[in-house]
Amino acid sequence: MRWLKNLFKKTKVGQINKPKEKQIVSFDKISDFLEEETKEKKAEFDSKIKEFRSLFIDYLRRLNKEFTELETAKFDRIILEDKRDISNIIKTSRKNYCYNSKKMFVLALDSLQKESDPYQMKSIISELFDRLNKFSRDAQILLNPFQKQMKKISSDLKKLRKELDDFDLFLTGEYSLIQKEKKARELLSKITKYRLDNKQKEDKKKEIDENIEKLKKEIKEQNSKILKIQNSNEAKELRNLEKKQISLERQIENIISDTTYSVNSISRQIREYLYIANKKERAGIKAFLENPEILLGREQRFFEEIAKKVKNNIKKIESNERKRKKFLEIEKRVVLSLNKNKREYKIISDRLRENIRKIKKLKQEITTEKEEQEIAKLREQIQHLEKNKKELESEEVNRKGLLEDLEKILSDISGKEIRTK
Repeated sequence: MRWLKNLFKKTKVGQINKPKEKQIVSFDKISDFLEEETKEKKAEFDSKIKEFRSLFIDYLRRLNKEFTELETAKFDRIILEDKRDISNIIKTSRKNYCYNSKKMFVLALDSLQKESDPYQMKSIISELFDRLNKFSRDAQILLNPFQKQMKKISSDLKKLRKELDDFDLFLTGEYSLIQKEKKARELLSKITKYRLDNKQKEDKKKEIDENIEKLKKEIKEQNSKILKIQNSNEAKELRNLEKKQISLERQIENIISDTTYSVNSISRQIREYLYIANKKERAGIKAFLENPEILLGREQRFFEEIAKKVKNNIKKIESNERKRKKFLEIEKRVVLSLNKNKREYKIISDRLRENIRKIKKLKQEITTEKEEQEIAKLREQIQHLEKNKKELESEEVNRKGLLEDLEKILSDISGKEIRTK
């Protein structure tokens, strides 16, 4: 039974020597370099693959024939010591074993005759051995009555196994050159694509920079328009009117302040009058005491009437003689001051209204709103372009690692230390 032992074991694969010599290859010449380095080898490989395939087909045909011989071989009845006749069991086992094995050979043959890829060829034969292994128990019971046929089958299976191991050594050794070439061309294509992509990105970034400069120039032009408007005679007039408005508003504030001061100077006696005033008078008095500015309008006559009533009732209102005299001294000045303030307030208010009207009109004529909106749009476009540029920069691929991988494969293929430029 030793001829079946270790039938399905595989041999180990050898290694390829490392490159020694140095050579510089231009990047655009790498494809030609690969063609030159592999051309002769490819022809040798094609010949060897055809030879292996022919051998595999021959062995499969031979084994198929041998299993047919096993299936039809005559044998004597087999009776065990306990008088049991197992001839039919042997016959059935042989039939199943031969049928299943021949079916696998036919399928493997059909696949081999159609398949040209060496790795698929190896897969077909390896799968055949794996499946034959599963039938090894069926084979054990057939050994004694069919030793001659089984030895012949076993011998050819070992030879086929040996050819498969040699084929595996060929694929993992010499033929690995083809896989390396394929990998090198994939890397070459990838690096070429990355270079093209990066070239397009650089062109795009350049275009973005040019567009940004154009937009900045347009912003500068819009700012020039704004500056021109701001330096126009109308703008100067507007600025003068705005200064005048500030001056008029301050004069108004001073008049209001003076009026408030005047009212406050006699407010004590007026407040005392509240106790003897009627309901209508009390409401009016409280209003101008809280907001003396209203006296610069139509309430001025009401104030004069109240001041007169307070003067007429001063002895009831004010018990302090000195304070009575003081009130009587300043009451007339307050009324006169209020009349003066009212006249000035009206004049300045009219001037202020006219000034505001002129300012409003000029602002409509010399507005820079259109230019400012255009600048805002241009700046938004610049921000968008700068964002696109950053995205392009973040997408840049590190080609150095890919180039190093390519150089290593080229070195393995040629047996030299290859560097690209």
